[in-house]
Amino acid sequence: MSQSACGTTTGGWGGAPSGNGPAKIILMTITGVETWTDQLPLTRPYVIATRVVSSVDLHFVRLENNLGVFGLGCAAPTAVTAENAEACLGALDACANDIVKGSDPRPLRALIRRLRKECVQYPSAMAAMDMALYDLLARSVGIPVAAMLGQCVTALPTSITIGILPLEETLSEAREYLGRGFRCLKVKLGLNYEEDLERLRALRALCSADIRIRVDANQGYTIEQARQLAHESHALNLELIEQPLARGKEGRLLGLSKEAQRLMAADESLHGPEDALRLAADMPFGIWNIKLMKCGGITGALGI
Repeated sequence: MSQSACGTTTGGWGGAPSGNGPAKIILMTITGVETWTDQLPLTRPYVIATRVVSSVDLHFVRLENNLGVFGLGCAAPTAVTAENAEACLGALDACANDIVKGSDPRPLRALIRRLRKECVQYPSAMAAMDMALYDLLARSVGIPVAAMLGQCVTALPTSITIGILPLEETLSEAREYLGRGFRCLKVKLGLNYEEDLERLRALRALCSADIRIRVDANQGYTIEQARQLAHESHALNLELIEQPLARGKEGRLLGLSKEAQRLMAADESLHGPEDALRLAADMPFGIWNIKLMKCGGITGALGI
């Protein structure tokens, strides 16, 4: 296409044609990259089966194109993916400067394939770059990322998490969250099964039947404890039981009843599309918890 045959445009990826001529194609290049780290304290610490969490270390990336449009991404490295903060930030900075800067973001899949080769050991860094690229492209055409991906749901109820706490503190937090309007509580378990069961029974007695309760053992249970909790789930009216067994031991869930398996939710067992294929073959879990930090961003989530 010759330059003289092109009409004028208003911005974005292309533009409305002038007269009967075709639209002028506007070149897009990522010209600016910036990475930085921030530590954000939680309003209150919470305890899970594997650690105590009181703050989160987040790594941010900002990409800007030659049209002045920017996109943002965020990485939250976690022990689940064997990442550490320093290495994650190094990978993020290297990918931003060595691969993304100077690239055209519109052939998105090709650019992401290049990034994934460099970020195999750093899925949260990959997730941040992936998010920033999607955000940049969506902003370039003036729509949210959700709309660009074909949004069909406009709102979803969210849960709020109660960490592993003594009984009275568990109930106190629950009362606070219910008073704030939350209708779904996620309760961390996995350190002591008998204490977990006591907490859940008291919590269900506190909550009306329409309040959803989901639980997360963070790999802290044995198969027998998972079986017992599944048996108790009807009386407790549990929505789901997340990752009761350690990653690699999920095959033992196949020994549970089909009804119990449908309650089980994969978290640490599901890192990306490869795990999804493996889990889909046997179906030890009835629910999958897809997390962008584990699977490398929106692209990885879509792959699952």
